[in-house]
Amino acid sequence: MGVALTTFGCGDKESNHDDDDGGDDGGDDGGDDGGDDGGDDGGDDGAPAAEGSNAGECSDSADNDRDGLFDCDDPDCAGDAACDDFEGDEAGECTDGVDNDNDGSIDCDDDGCTGSPDCEAPIDDEDSDGVPAEEDCDDTDPSMPGNDADCDGVATADDCDDNDWEQGPRFGGTGCMTRIAASTFDIGCTPGQAPGSYCLGDEYPVMPVTLTHDYFIGQTEVTQGEYEAVMGWNPSHFTLCSSICPVEMVSWHMAAAYANAVSSAAGLTECYACTGTDSAPTCTVAEDPYTCEGYRLPTEAEWEGAARCGEDPLFAGSETATDVGWYSDNSDAETHPVALLAPNACGLYDMSGNVSEWTQDLYDWTYYSSSGRTDPIGASTGTNRVYRGGRWIDRVRYLRVASRRNDAPSEDYYVVGFRLARTAH
Repeated sequence: MGVALTTFGCGDKESNHDDDDGGDDGGDDGGDDGGDDGGDDGGDDGAPAAEGSNAGECSDSADNDRDGLFDCDDPDCAGDAACDDFEGDEAGECTDGVDNDNDGSIDCDDDGCTGSPDCEAPIDDEDSDGVPAEEDCDDTDPSMPGNDADCDGVATADDCDDNDWEQGPRFGGTGCMTRIAASTFDIGCTPGQAPGSYCLGDEYPVMPVTLTHDYFIGQTEVTQGEYEAVMGWNPSHFTLCSSICPVEMVSWHMAAAYANAVSSAAGLTECYACTGTDSAPTCTVAEDPYTCEGYRLPTEAEWEGAARCGEDPLFAGSETATDVGWYSDNSDAETHPVALLAPNACGLYDMSGNVSEWTQDLYDWTYYSSSGRTDPIGASTGTNRVYRGGRWIDRVRYLRVASRRNDAPSEDYYVVGFRLARTAH
């Protein structure tokens, strides 16, 4: 006797039953595949339909057609209302470590849960700054920017080259800075300074210096264009030289006021206390230069350390003055655009020519000590400030990295400018 296999719909209770009249495959009147009147695949009034043909026949927790798949995993039930709450359609149905749909795969490994917030791994972020530990330069310090590829403490948007740890922040809108590492070195009339020929008395004795902080220093002298952009005017004598020539005719006070203005624009602590107008300010040192977070003038030791850059050259970057400096032999009695000649080993330009540069320190002829100094800040008494580097008007002896000069902080000349520095925090 043949046995007909009927399809089960959701809620049907019927099971396999015997043929009534001996049809080949179980129909009542001899139809080929079980219909009462010879229909190929159906029953007359009560045979269950294939899964998915009616909304009530699909369930996300049953296998009504017994094909080894839960109904809502069957293509026939795709889009059925009974499957609207199937895993993956709503975030709440995806749970890491749970197999809610009993398909043998944990929810968060199922395609339906891709992108669910319930399946996102917790961020390892110790300092709670929103930057994952693996992308954070210092995950214990929320002040360290996460968008800092070279981990120099300068965010990508403010960094001249965020792939180079030594290329630091922009200042004044366009200028760039180089990072100089903390180190110990000698300043003064070292063997490379041609002792007996060029050195002056205030370069003795050779003084060991230890700088305990990394610092940034301008790759170039502050230009006329940068100064005017920040301060609103250009005090320079050589205005026809162009906006990328060094600013000059600036006193020490004016240089300090400019540094404050750049700090203020960057939201940093100002390193000087200034009064008066932008064209005639009076400034004093308000913060320790090595701990102040804002922009400032380099200390004399920082300036010479950067000019030497771990070496003992006669000039900043060469033994030949014309390679690196504008001075009396090649300047045509005027300043020149910055960075036209060769830099030193640290990528700094014009430290042996063009214009001299104000530094932070008070001057003392006898300041150097053979016993050495750590983080020196200059003389504790006196009135004049130190300026360093060769000038377009100078003879070659004054272009040397050890040469020291000084003047009253209120004086401004067309041979003196400045470059900025900033402690690396």
